[in-house]
Amino acid sequence: MELGESGAGIARVIVASPGSCPSIIIDGKKNLMTERRPVPTGFRPVCETAIPGNARSAHLGGKALVLPKPNPKRVIAIGDTGCRINSTRTQNCNDSTQWPFPVIARNAANDKPKLVIHVGDYLYRESRCPEGSEALCGGTPSGDYWEAWN
Repeated sequence: MELGESGAGIARVIVASPGSCPSIIIDGKKNLMTERRPVPTGFRPVCETAIPGNARSAHLGGKALVLPKPNPKRVIAIGDTGCRINSTRTQNCNDSTQWPFPVIARNAANDKPKLVIHVGDYLYRESRCPEGSEALCGGTPSGDYWEAWN
């Protein structure tokens, strides 16, 4: 779930191929999701649908979605969550002392927030893993396309 304009809920899902948007069940009624256009080169399609503010339930792929509530009491803000791989710096993405995001995300989830705000900066794998750094990042994707974002 994502919060859109004026606090409206938006359900989004990434799909494998164009034209394969699933249905979503909102308050027991089946709704077809729509594909966002255009699909950027190198990325997978995203399907979405708005969730009415008065909706009581939503299910996607058999999973119940947590619907937004007005005035959430427990809010977490995060940002700069990527692991850096470029020509001048290579973080060890498997070492929580050098890239603590997985631990931070787990701890945040354990707090059961009602709203998570990501302030941006996800992608830090601008370059291929440098030669000699295979133990830190070997085999990991890089660049601005689906595999690196995923």
